[in-house]
Order: sequence, then C-alpha cells, then structure tokens
Amino acid sequence: MRHMIKIADLISLFGTPKNFDPSVSIGGVSIDSRDDVKGKVFFAIRGRKTDGHRYLKDVFKNGATSAFIDNPQFLDVEGGKNIFLVDDVVLALGKLGKFYLDKLPNVKKKIAITGSAGKTTTRYIISTLLSYKRKVFSSKRNLNTEIGVPLSIFDIPWDAEFLIFEFGADRPGDIAYLSELIRPDIGIITNIGPSHIERFGSLEEIGNTKWALAKSVESGGVLIYNGDDPILEKKALSYMGRKISYGSSNNSDVRLLRWGFSDIGENFTIFLDGKLLDYSVNLLGHANIYNTLAGISLIWYLFGDVEFIKEVLPTLSPPPGRLRLIKGLKNGILIIDDTYNSNPLSLKNSLSVLSRFKERRRVAILGDMLELGEFSTIYHREIGKDIALSHLADKILGIGNYTKFLIEGAMDFGFKDVEFFEERDDLLGFLLNNRQDNDVYLFKASRGIRLEDIMNKFMEKIND
Repeated sequence: MRHMIKIADLISLFGTPKNFDPSVSIGGVSIDSRDDVKGKVFFAIRGRKTDGHRYLKDVFKNGATSAFIDNPQFLDVEGGKNIFLVDDVVLALGKLGKFYLDKLPNVKKKIAITGSAGKTTTRYIISTLLSYKRKVFSSKRNLNTEIGVPLSIFDIPWDAEFLIFEFGADRPGDIAYLSELIRPDIGIITNIGPSHIERFGSLEEIGNTKWALAKSVESGGVLIYNGDDPILEKKALSYMGRKISYGSSNNSDVRLLRWGFSDIGENFTIFLDGKLLDYSVNLLGHANIYNTLAGISLIWYLFGDVEFIKEVLPTLSPPPGRLRLIKGLKNGILIIDDTYNSNPLSLKNSLSVLSRFKERRRVAILGDMLELGEFSTIYHREIGKDIALSHLADKILGIGNYTKFLIEGAMDFGFKDVEFFEERDDLLGFLLNNRQDNDVYLFKASRGIRLEDIMNKFMEKIND
C-alpha cells in the first residue's frame, strides 16, 4: 500500500472509530502481530489456533495506527487509537481491499483463476507469459482465501496493468464472495475434483461453488475453462457469455492433438486458428499441459499472437513442492518433490509422472489426502487400485491414517511390495537403509502430513 488510504477513507467506509486520532498516516495492512506493524492498520482476525484481539496491546505498542475488531471487549485496550468496531473483521478486510483495488489507476484487466487442482501453477504460467507483454501483478505468496485475496490486493503496485488472482474454496460461497470482491474481467476454471469434498458433500456442490466465478465475469469479459472436464463442459452449455475452451475434445477452441514427454517436461501440439503449433514446457505432468493450455488460451484472447509463447515455456521452472524433479543426488537417485499438497486429481497426475521412469525402481512415498471426509477411504482405496492395475510404481511406502487404505487397495489387486509406517522416523530410517542406486522417489501428501520434512532429511543424509 502506497499511502493511498487515509484515515478519512476508513471513516467513510466504517464510521468514526474509538479514540479517534486524525493525525495518523496509514502505510499498510497487517493481520500478524509478529510483523512490523508500525504505521499500519491491524485487523484482529480470529483464527482456528489464535485470536488477533489478544495482541492488540502489543501492536499499538509497536506503532500500529489503527485496528479493526469485532469483539467490543477490546475497545479500550491500552494504547489503542482509531479502533473500528465492526460486525466481522474478515469482511471489513475485504471491504477495504475492494476500496483500494478500485483506486488503482492503471488496471486494464483483472484475471481470476479457480479449480480443484492446478490453480497456482496456472497462475505462475499466466504471469510469466503476460509479463512479456504488460506490467503484471501476481502475488508471490499463495494468497487465495477470503483473507489472502484482500491481503494480496494491498501488495499491488501503482503501475500494475494486469492483475492475476487465485481463488480457493474451503466451503460453499467462497468463490462467489471472492468474485464479488475482485469483479474479474477474465475467469479461468481449471477443473472440478474432490478437493475439500469433506466440506462440500458432493462433486456437484464443488462444481456449483467454482462455477460462481463464471457467473461473476464482467460484461465484455471472457470465461476460459477446461473443456475436457465433464462438469465444466455441462455447465458451459448454458453459459451465455463469451467463452473459450481448451482440451482434447473436438469442440475445444484451443485443441490438444498429441503430446509426449521428456524427463524435464512435456511436448505437445495444438490446433488453433487453423494452424498446428508445437510447444515444449519445462514442467512435468499431463496436468501441466492443461495448465499451459489455459495460459495459451488467455494470450490468444488478449493479443492473438501466440508465437512468442514457444520461447517462454522452456524457461519455466516448477514452483517448490509441485512436481519438481531433483537431480544431482548421490548414486544417481532422483526425487520428485510434489509435497505441497495432495488430492485425488493431483495424486493421479503425480503417479503418472512416476510411472514414466520404467528403467529405474519407482518408489512412491505417500501420505494422507486430507479433507475428503466420509469419502476418504473410498478415494484412498481407488488410488491403490490404480497403482496396482496400471503399474504406476514398483514400491509403496505409506504413512498416515488413511494411506493404510491406499495400501490395502493396492494389495487387493495383487500389489505386494508395500510398507506402512506409524512413525515418521521409522519411514526415514527405512528409506535410508533400503535405497538403491538410480532409484526415483515420489514424495506426495497433504500439507498436514509435512512429508517435505522427511524428504529434506532424506536428501541431507544421502548426500553426506
């Protein structure tokens, strides 16, 4: 934030605060008392583990100029000034973010991306491609929630022309709220899958939640979507706005014709505007072809010229924890780091990448896919069945309450080389004591499993 919001703006939006001090200037926004809060507005958000109200005394002591609270017991906190009492601090943060966004003078297009998998990588690809043409803002952090999206708004520089946002959904209504906040000119939906299905109850409800982005696209804008996703394809039939589909179906506007792979990325051919176009992208996985197609679709819509994309795609490198191939380890060992998160869609894609390394022993180190609720056992067993029937790995090492069902699913269909661990240290010890030259290891689990800690210790030990 570049001093674009004044205390008078806060009053016009939220009314007169307690202990009003008109002399202050505002230099930013914070929700974390551990940040440098000097000159900033502090939003006292109540989270699952802590309550920002508890730290109000500290933030004012450290120089905060004002604060938003929704607990009236803290109106008279020691040292407090410009304290705004609101019904909901998170909604107040969004309201201020929307106000700030509307003040930015150079914005040409606002782009929003959602989907059950691939959002962050698609955002990264689009940001890289667009940066060759325009001044682009895309958050360096993964800020895609009702709290994160407003925080990303306050990071936007004055001269940004194209803004790229990522929308995540933990519950029904999230995408509709974020869409109203941003009012995108361009909406991109990557796919619909069972991510967070515990909180939605069905794939249909997940689809309805994500589709709210399509409904919010500003008049004169465009919806870009994965035409191979059956839920999106069905919903798009009745969509009356401008739309661009990508995928391998005959009806796709950006049509994928064929594809292949190397150990560092993907090669593919598309049919677009009557032309056959060949591309290579330095990202692993068939899903990353689709993420790239979303980027090509966007560039085609905005500029028509897609030739320069051929030069850019080979320069991409995967973000940490997202199908990153790690080489240079002792004894020719390879590691596929896909530890950022896991759900049925992304795990199937990761295993398909592992399956390619047929000349090596392929070891899948897997932890739980979380937030699947009553569907957890079913989805884990299904993945195990896929590994067995499609020969996606040679060995499975599992940890977590639900991964035992994945292993059982694999064993039910004849897969025998499995190990299950109750303790993290036992998994690490087994890896170290049973590694073989030229092994390839896939590490994949939901964030709550912290599988990256085991992976990093394993790499340290084998390179000692």
